[in-house]
Amino acid sequence: MQVQVHRYSLSINSYCGHYVCLGLGTLPTVLATLSIQYLYLGENYFSGSNFMESVSTKVISLDLSNTLLSGPILFGNANYSLQEIYLRGCLFEGTIPTNLQSLHEVVKLDFSINSLYGTLPTAFNTVCTVCTVHMYSIDTLLLVLWPLLSLLILLLLHPADY
Repeated sequence: MQVQVHRYSLSINSYCGHYVCLGLGTLPTVLATLSIQYLYLGENYFSGSNFMESVSTKVISLDLSNTLLSGPILFGNANYSLQEIYLRGCLFEGTIPTNLQSLHEVVKLDFSINSLYGTLPTAFNTVCTVCTVHMYSIDTLLLVLWPLLSLLILLLLHPADY
């Protein structure tokens, strides 16, 4: 009897490739050969770029949030089935991928807390009719939260004055 794995989660570990470790490692390329639909590997020590080489085209939900993956986000030309992409809090940089429109089924997209710039491709608006998109950066968060943090610091330093 052959067992099929549809959900694969190693989230919130010290996983870095082939071992649980304190170092860094790339995503195992064997993942691309599996029929996994839900791939959750967030909050681990994966590093490197071009991570999509390790993702099967059958994956529907991909979570690589809070890892050490870096560089530009490259989706390549593969025909992915992705509906949800969570890449929050990594070390990605550069422009927002222009080939997002090739991901015809995306409904949730989280690229927040990275160093990305630019706008979503205009063709993405017609592809993604019902979408949740998170794109804020650390700079935006600091801009919004700075007044609150300043007030909190003042209260902590000089509680008798307030």
